[in-house]
Amino acid sequence: MPASTIPPHLPLLDRGSRERRRAFLDSHQLSTDTDFTLSTPYEPGANTVFVPRLPTAVRRHLRSTEHVLEVATGWVSRRTRPLVVGRDGWDVVPWGLVRPIAQVVRAARRAETVVDVAPTAFPPNDAVPDPLVADSLRRNRRLVVRHASAVHPAVLIAGLVSAFLNGRILVVVSRRRDGGHLVRQLRELGIDADKYFGGDRGGRPPRVAVGTSAGLAAVAGMLTNCSIVVVLDAVNFCGPAGVSIRHELAWLNSCWLRLVPADRVPSPLEQDRLVCMFGPSRLDIPVHGHIRRQVLFDAQPVVLPEGRGYDRVVMRLAADLAAGAVESDQFGLVGRAARVRVAGPVVVLAHDHRRRRQLQDELRAGERGVVRVVTPDELSRRAAVGVLVRADRRTQCPPLAEQVLTEPQTGRTPLLVIDAVGAADDRLLRTRGLQYRAAGWVPLAAELGGYADWDAWVHRPLDGNLPDVRRF
Repeated sequence: MPASTIPPHLPLLDRGSRERRRAFLDSHQLSTDTDFTLSTPYEPGANTVFVPRLPTAVRRHLRSTEHVLEVATGWVSRRTRPLVVGRDGWDVVPWGLVRPIAQVVRAARRAETVVDVAPTAFPPNDAVPDPLVADSLRRNRRLVVRHASAVHPAVLIAGLVSAFLNGRILVVVSRRRDGGHLVRQLRELGIDADKYFGGDRGGRPPRVAVGTSAGLAAVAGMLTNCSIVVVLDAVNFCGPAGVSIRHELAWLNSCWLRLVPADRVPSPLEQDRLVCMFGPSRLDIPVHGHIRRQVLFDAQPVVLPEGRGYDRVVMRLAADLAAGAVESDQFGLVGRAARVRVAGPVVVLAHDHRRRRQLQDELRAGERGVVRVVTPDELSRRAAVGVLVRADRRTQCPPLAEQVLTEPQTGRTPLLVIDAVGAADDRLLRTRGLQYRAAGWVPLAAELGGYADWDAWVHRPLDGNLPDVRRF
């Protein structure tokens, strides 16, 4: 494979002109003084691979964001640009995209066939408070953990120490004070930790090295055998302050984990930098040992049989889902729900009390105990939902309670939301689909087809639907 013909970096966030980007590709050089925003997704350094020529339908989804700063005005325009580069009959893609690309290629070869998807299960382990973080990091190599205030970075790092027994962990901080606090907390948890803020350091390297980007880069030759690089202030790290460590050859093959507080909202430019460095894989952790529940969505068009109304068809569908009646599955939806191991109560959402009574009247006597019809206010107070059938006419996401959207990391079951709509509801479905994707929900077909990661990448927010200009 002609690896020598491809530069080690592709400038996706170059602040210069298109001509400057092309000159960079031709020169195969990187200046850390002027090109600090040049970070190919997932892998700084030698991070691109050759793949066979991709289909056009796949190539058009491989896009990233380019920023151009107008010095006179101080404004930055944001544009989408191709992420894939063609060379000598091959396509060159970032290493981190190989897995999603393989997913969509396999899905295309199956030609509409689906496979059973077993839920991810983790054995309880008291020594690892957040087992899903370690497992996801092993699989994805790049990961973002968005955590609430109840989740402590020191505890997450201690769990990684227990999960990765034979490697060193680097923790990058932007301020010495934060690094000092973290080292004290890690030592209280029994972790061998030390801080590196610059200058020569001798002695035995610790299991967890905490420091600034410059401080850690200065001792890179000593801190070898590194399994994970954890970044506490990822926004600062993706700017000029982190260039010394982002392109440090000693840690190119390490796993990279970004921790970001749930209340921290990056600007559009900051978010683009973060995606280019850490990728789209993300976990939301509200408390230790729990995670935001995966939500799948699907649409079931209701074609009215002669002599039967919409309400009766919707309630038969809900009853079949509650009973798991695959043999009487008229729509095929019950069988698809069974493949993803959906478990829990089946709930039908009506938009008001009058509508709820109309739907309840269509339930048979034996179905009243297994299918509940609720209003939005009642849904917001329910603590358990397995399948939600939407029979309301509202466009926004259903008001699900926080207990419904949170689950233990060691026993995961998805929540399935089904839009039971009529033949003329295409606009309603499109609007709801945008809301679902913005909330991080996954189409049922993508989960069954094995290309959920690809779908998340394709539909990630890009600049085409946003204002073109932002303040730098």
